[in-house]
Amino acid sequence: MKNAMNRFALRAAAALLVTACFNSAQAASVVYEDVDFIKGKNANSESFTITQSGSYLVTLSDFQFPKKFSDLELSITESKAPIIGTIIGSGTFTFSATAGATYWANIFGVAASPLDIGLYGIRIEQMNNVSAVPVPASILMLGSALVAFVGFGRGGWVTRSLSEKADASSALFAV
Repeated sequence: MKNAMNRFALRAAAALLVTACFNSAQAASVVYEDVDFIKGKNANSESFTITQSGSYLVTLSDFQFPKKFSDLELSITESKAPIIGTIIGSGTFTFSATAGATYWANIFGVAASPLDIGLYGIRIEQMNNVSAVPVPASILMLGSALVAFVGFGRGGWVTRSLSEKADASSALFAV
C-alpha cells in the first residue's frame, strides 16, 4: 500500500514539474465588457480605447435568453480602417492592437422573431503570457520533495541504512 502511495506521489510530483517547466498561465486584463439586448433587428456600435499594445481576445456570447438569436454578428474596426475581425454567432478571435488607438465594436443582431428580444455579451481582454512559477525555483522545490518522498517513504531511508550497517557489522564480529 505504501509503495503505491509513493509511486502516486512521485507521479504527481513529476506532473507538477512538467507543468511548471512547460506551461504558462494566461493573465487577462479586461478592456471592454458589455451585456445588452437587441429587439427585433438592430445594430449598435461602441468605441473603446486601447492603453497598451499587444494581443487582445474578443468574445461574443449569445445568452439564448429568452431565445437564441437567428443572426448575431460582431466586427471590430479601427476608425475608418477595414474590419480587423468578425464573429458570426458565439465565438472568439484575437487581434493585435496599438496603444492609444480607438477601436469600434460593431454588433448586428436579429432576434428569433420581429417582436422578440435577444441577450448578448461582448468581452475584450488583453492577453499576456506570464510564467506561472520561475523554473529554477520550481525545480529546486520539486527535487527536494522527490528526495523526501523516496528517502522517507518506507520507514525512513536513513534509519534503515544505519540499522542494516549495524546488523552487518555485528554479524562480522559475532563469528
